[in-house]
Amino acid sequence: MKRVLVTGGSQIGKAGVASIVYKWGTSFSGEVVYDYLMQRGLPDQIYVDNIRNKGSRIFTMDNRSHSMLSIIFWVKNIVKKYGYETIHINTDSAYVAAAYIYASKWGGTKNIYVHSHCTRIDDNSTFVRNLKTIFHYICRPYVIRNSKRYLACSKTACEWMFGKKALNSRKYLFIENGVEVEKYLFKEAVREKKRKELGISNKYVLGNIGRFSYQKNHEALIDIFFKYLQVNSKAVLLLIGEGELEFQIKNRIKQYKIESKVIILGRRNDVNELLNAMDILVMPSRFEGLPVTAVEAQMTSLSCVLSDDITEEAKFTPNVSFASVQSVKDWVSKIEKHRRDRRPYPSKMLYDSLFNVINSANKLEKVLLK
Repeated sequence: MKRVLVTGGSQIGKAGVASIVYKWGTSFSGEVVYDYLMQRGLPDQIYVDNIRNKGSRIFTMDNRSHSMLSIIFWVKNIVKKYGYETIHINTDSAYVAAAYIYASKWGGTKNIYVHSHCTRIDDNSTFVRNLKTIFHYICRPYVIRNSKRYLACSKTACEWMFGKKALNSRKYLFIENGVEVEKYLFKEAVREKKRKELGISNKYVLGNIGRFSYQKNHEALIDIFFKYLQVNSKAVLLLIGEGELEFQIKNRIKQYKIESKVIILGRRNDVNELLNAMDILVMPSRFEGLPVTAVEAQMTSLSCVLSDDITEEAKFTPNVSFASVQSVKDWVSKIEKHRRDRRPYPSKMLYDSLFNVINSANKLEKVLLK
């Protein structure tokens, strides 16, 4: 058994990357065991119990400062105390990766794997977003020099973290954002139950799952939905998530006078069931690494229309289209085209997919064992 220190799991159940890290850790065969750096506190007890049942340790910073300097000392001390030879750094930005690299090297770690999960910086402030992007590019050469492998959830995520040349490097490896197939398989009974609960039994349901943030581009989503209502008046929009831009999005909905057509559910623990209730997933994100939501939706045999700024590697089932964020008409046309789609897909196709978490975890485990 090899213990690997892992970052990126501090918001399991609340953030996509954290949930992916958790799924890998609980799906490993047992040759690799993750020990989690969770500087911002423990997730819900159910996740803590599952992690500890795998024999994993969890490290938190308790009430200490969360400044970058404090985190560096904290990581260095853990690495030195427990003698970790390998760290798996999951992040969206090179400046965060650089801090963990420096700390783990200082503590004596020899094998450093950086795993890129996004393609740009997400912040609602243009100034902060630009400043963080500058820091990202400043730190990128240090990350490139010190990463044993260039791990990424997509080619564009690899290019963002490691540069364009990395795509042709033998160090690059695409690791799929896998999910549990059984949990997401389409079930007609679940669909009917959930639609009845929400009062949408006779509606055509557009859905979106994501934080109300700059990245997820809910403003465009509301514009698209308003135009689509002119084509299909029986449509409703289901929004799952919360975030700092929620107030602005609610105002946009009021301006269009479509409050009765939009259901905002906040953060939910029954996303797999809600995906069964939807008729199509609509994601006009400004950028993504490779959205886990799109993977989960496809495992539920759900049709998807995704922004063409999302990598085509996200598509592994037939009923997925890409549309230009610049053209509302394009989105309306493609949403309507998918209205004729049928569910479910053959379950064997989904189990055999590389996006089955068992398959992606096995692929990652082999890398971390080297």
